[in-house]
Amino acid sequence: MIDELKNKVQIQVRLTADEREEIKYLAEENNQSMNQYILDKVLSENSKDDSTQNSDSYENHSMMLAYLKDQIIEKDQQISALNMRLEESYKLINQQQQLSLLQQQPLKITEDDKERNEENDKHSKRWWQRIWS
Repeated sequence: MIDELKNKVQIQVRLTADEREEIKYLAEENNQSMNQYILDKVLSENSKDDSTQNSDSYENHSMMLAYLKDQIIEKDQQISALNMRLEESYKLINQQQQLSLLQQQPLKITEDDKERNEENDKHSKRWWQRIWS
């Protein structure tokens, strides 16, 4: 018993006379001393607050998880939409490259034809026509 008293700390509480009488009355109703009544009330309210905080914390976590799940779903949809756009862009680029290749081929043919025509013209002209041209 003496060891228990050595480990305890004294706390002073300032009360009005009415507050003291009310606490005394409530303590007597519960068959407790005023100190024990105050300790029980403070500690039990604290544990209630903890349980309330735990349930609030659980609700907050649940709400946060639901929000994050919604965000993940939204981001997945955005990624899918971006992938579709990217595929369409690749298709358009490929089509454009093929068109430009097709357009360049006739130019090469016309350039080759032009060179051949010039060579043919050179050979077909007589020597004096080549000098004056």
